[in-house]
Amino acid sequence: MSSWDRLRELELDVTEVRLEELQLAVRSNWTRRTRLVRLAGPDATGAVLHGAGEDVSWNEVEEAEVFALYPRDLLCFRGSLAEWCARLDAREATPAYQMLARARRSEADYLRWALESAAMELALRQQRQCLSTLLDRTPKPLRFCLSMGLGEPPSTSTLQAWLKHGAYTFKLDAASSWSEPLISELRATGAVAVVDLKAYYHDTPVDQPVDPALYQRVRDGLPDALIEDALPDDSTRALLQPAAARLSWDAPIHAVEDVARVVPAAWGTPRWMNIKPSRFGSWQKLLAMYEWAEREAVQLYGGGQFELGIGRQHAQALASLFHPEAANDLAPIAFHQAKPQAGLAVDTVQASELSQTAWLAVPDRPD
Repeated sequence: MSSWDRLRELELDVTEVRLEELQLAVRSNWTRRTRLVRLAGPDATGAVLHGAGEDVSWNEVEEAEVFALYPRDLLCFRGSLAEWCARLDAREATPAYQMLARARRSEADYLRWALESAAMELALRQQRQCLSTLLDRTPKPLRFCLSMGLGEPPSTSTLQAWLKHGAYTFKLDAASSWSEPLISELRATGAVAVVDLKAYYHDTPVDQPVDPALYQRVRDGLPDALIEDALPDDSTRALLQPAAARLSWDAPIHAVEDVARVVPAAWGTPRWMNIKPSRFGSWQKLLAMYEWAEREAVQLYGGGQFELGIGRQHAQALASLFHPEAANDLAPIAFHQAKPQAGLAVDTVQASELSQTAWLAVPDRPD
């Protein structure tokens, strides 16, 4: 039985849909905004229960836009989870939806995942179930790393400051300004798990153009780090090929089918992938990726999208079930604004904390 087959028949009753904005002033010139989708409906006793998901779109989304894409009367429905998801599929196949979607600046999968996350949370609560039991997986302590850039001009000072407070590991966003001496400093720490080359981002604040010289410096200077989202084009393919066993893929992967499109066929099956659930949009596509990776012995680690609410807990819950021991870029939300300091968790979220999330907890009474 597939993982999706274990979940698809969950009964769901949605009678109310609400949206709620979250925001966090991260820096003086940047406020992160996301949107919660809240679904509500009665359980068998008539008690009204709730489920939430988080739309991590990087462009602000108006409430009217959400309900133009997915009208309230579409989302309000009683039936199985699979039937509810099929209603969304049917809506997305209509010319009206497609016209609206083409005009948007935001990723369609992010909103779809918020909706399906909320539906799953509500269905689990209404049926007094938990995700780990249905999938027959045990949540384990979640290892996490800290994600950051090194600034301009780049410096290891913040990374070194964190290391004074614990044995943290790091996922770093690379830049062409990284010099060989800087990379040598990083190597000496032994704390760099992943270097993200961000070649698949365009027109964003984190764009990093393809830079063969940078790729070579990272490849040679950090031989124990994974190299994420390097673009294998005519200028880089030959220098990346020797490091193929530690190349990882993230931004261009939204479904199993994307792997063959992105990874050069001559390199075979990739060994590593960063899985961000929100990129997949649906439970069916996400669970298919987990199953494919298990069959193909692909090692996974999880990534976040600077979630401000329940979305981070959901991503952590899935990582604790499918790849808890990897270098998951899923630090607790407290790290979003934190400066290096003592007293914060060091590299692990305990299973007892994760079991309190709505997907992993078994409700014993209405919320």
